Amino acid sequence: MTAARVLTVASAPLGGDDPAGRLVARALLSEGVPVASRQVVDESESALEPALGAALETGGLVVVLASPGGSAGDIVRRVVSRLAGVRLALNEKLLAWLEKDFAAREQAMPHRLDRLALLPQGAELWATASGEPGWSLETRTAVVVVIPLGSTHLDALVTERLRPLARRRLGGAGGIALRTLLTTGLSPTDAEERLGSWLGKPGPVSVTAVISDGDVWVRLLARGTSHQSALDELAAMESAVRLALGPDCYGSDEDTLEAAWADNEGDDEGARYKQALANCMGQLTQRAQLALKLRYGDEAYTVDPGANVSIGRDKQNDIVVPSQHASRLHARVFGRDGNFIIADQSSNGTFVMVDGSTREIRLRREEAHLGERGTIGLGNPTAAAGDHLLHYRVQRRGGQR
Repeated sequence: MTAARVLTVASAPLGGDDPAGRLVARALLSEGVPVASRQVVDESESALEPALGAALETGGLVVVLASPGGSAGDIVRRVVSRLAGVRLALNEKLLAWLEKDFAAREQAMPHRLDRLALLPQGAELWATASGEPGWSLETRTAVVVVIPLGSTHLDALVTERLRPLARRRLGGAGGIALRTLLTTGLSPTDAEERLGSWLGKPGPVSVTAVISDGDVWVRLLARGTSHQSALDELAAMESAVRLALGPDCYGSDEDTLEAAWADNEGDDEGARYKQALANCMGQLTQRAQLALKLRYGDEAYTVDPGANVSIGRDKQNDIVVPSQHASRLHARVFGRDGNFIIADQSSNGTFVMVDGSTREIRLRREEAHLGERGTIGLGNPTAAAGDHLLHYRVQRRGGQR
């Protein structure tokens, strides 16, 4: 099955949160479509074109989240058009929507804004009952979907247009369904004891347990002769697994612990969720006290959770690495959701070796979580980086982890 890739185009720092990208990724996963990468790219053609070009080369589905107007909208339209080898053309349906939107605000649409109705030739407009439309374009290797970032109608576009497209194009004729059950306060050992009869066992529904930010998530992947048969298999297994997990399971997929508490406020289960939420806030406070220490040669640098550090050959970077294999802006390191992330923005890739691992990670316009400690090579494997090797370690501010 071909995977999907999600790109969010934003002028905010790359270390910022990406709730829209997360929502799209979860929707795709719930349809049984694997998400190979989720990436935030800067609002510039030089950043978007290589990232989108690499995604298109792999085929499948590429979802781009970007503001429909302003420079971001223009950049996305130009880059997609150029990579697809088609020209921009006036889309009459989009023009009509824009004129109607201006009329609803009792304004006349300026002729200079006609450019907002330009789309790559062959694009299909994704209109909803209300809110900004998205659009899609078939290319030689993939289908590109562009969804307006920041729209209050994002859920409608995802539900009405993206999910059905994912099922048709990538869901193996609709024969796969996925559910992720979320727990809190459950240890990996407890999860294994409760789910032992299902974990790793063959059958129409595979059950796996993964650790996410200290919590246990249980993923159920069902296969059937049709999408509906897979959903039926999933429903039966989900009911049994939820019963085994008990009140430690507070929801699934996009659910949040806060919502579970609100729905059950006033009863014993609500009190349990309230305590679990307090525990989570305590964990977040502890994570906020961590910092990433980077060392290059004799120089040491500290990356706080809210920082966004640039690394590359250009002297304007926060960390300058004068290697012939490094790009001018090679990578960024930042904090997100209590973890530290490295995002490659180079031509030659970024290599990460986490201490204790035997497999080196190579990033090409992608992101990765940095482990507790390890090494980073810019454009070269860490073993060949020589004097240009960077060392990193996560520790508490003012001391060791």
